Amino acid sequence: SAYGALSAFTALYWEVIDHFRVAAGNFHPKPKIDAEVLIFVPKQNGDWTNGEEDAIRATIRASFSAPRKTLRNSLAGGLKGDSAAAMRALADAGIDPSRRPGTLGIEDFIRLARSLRHNGYRLDSRDA
Repeated sequence: SAYGALSAFTALYWEVIDHFRVAAGNFHPKPKIDAEVLIFVPKQNGDWTNGEEDAIRATIRASFSAPRKTLRNSLAGGLKGDSAAAMRALADAGIDPSRRPGTLGIEDFIRLARSLRHNGYRLDSRDA
């Protein structure tokens, strides 16, 4: 439930490394939970080619437009397109259409964005 569009966007540009935990007792007033300190390391090269970034961002945004729905439904609604085309794109990308967006890794979103473009979806910065 903690994995959403922000997590996917972060994974697109950064490698997140767990660094260390700080116990709640180190703060005043003492919070109810411990803190986690993370290091964000910028990725040197994205896993996409020039011109694909907007499509990938639009795909992530559309996928999480209805995060509790299946990808088949959230994509069709988020991209305002034909659900049959979304189904073809998911099949071409090798992604089960009954999965939820929060179960996909960044590699899945990249593959799905490529497949959506191949199946006729126009994904650009206005969609992202």
